[in-house]
Amino acid sequence: MPKLYDPFQLLFYANSLAILTYFIGTLIYALPIPLYGLKRWAPRLVSDGIYASVLINSFLGIIFLSNEIAEALGASWADFFSWASSVVNIQFSIFSSIRYVYALVSASGTPGLDFILAPLSFFSSMLTGTITSIETIIVLAQIIDSNYALLLALGVALFSIPFRIGRSIGAGLMASSTVFYIGLPYLPKFIAGILGSALPSFSQLLQNNPLDFVNLMAQSVLPAIINVTVFLPAAYIFILAGLSAGLATALSGGSSRLPFPIDIF
Repeated sequence: MPKLYDPFQLLFYANSLAILTYFIGTLIYALPIPLYGLKRWAPRLVSDGIYASVLINSFLGIIFLSNEIAEALGASWADFFSWASSVVNIQFSIFSSIRYVYALVSASGTPGLDFILAPLSFFSSMLTGTITSIETIIVLAQIIDSNYALLLALGVALFSIPFRIGRSIGAGLMASSTVFYIGLPYLPKFIAGILGSALPSFSQLLQNNPLDFVNLMAQSVLPAIINVTVFLPAAYIFILAGLSAGLATALSGGSSRLPFPIDIF
């Protein structure tokens, strides 16, 4: 039995839908019924069938071009996952340091240091949030890296459904999967271009004085971690989402027009 998660099986379905769309259009042309509301679908369906066929036959070319663009940008998935792993290791190292200082202060029983326990708990909570943020990005990257061909083929199949039922969703899926497949591995370079380094670096993280540790966390460590794992990735993903929306509009041809003209009859 054919597997639905096979991209080429999805392309087979897409091709069948494209042929169906084309012939529905020609059938409407041939109907001896002078209904404008029905007849206006004829050229749309014929052109949609042709356009879907072009996308289906361009499938391997789109994947090849996506890889070439990503290579030209100097980004790779291997470098991205290596960077993400390094960031997570740094986060857990800092988290361990916070818990160590917290336990040290709690065990010391020094009344004058009790006031720093609340900031340490706050730092721990914030760091947990940044770990969740970068882990979410890693999961998204793994899905795109492992399933780009499948997502692209699914987008083409949805795009090929007659009467433009899945046109917007299909165009959006094709655009977003392609843009993120090319652009997401570039995230470490984007961060390095703004901050000068893709990874935060800290010296003397464990201070002998708990007060110095709290000041270091508040003034440099947490702001750097938040920039690298939350603010800059969010801004970059927003940029990629905007590019995806623009490409999706171009692929779908807006509400009624294709990105290139197809003359019929």
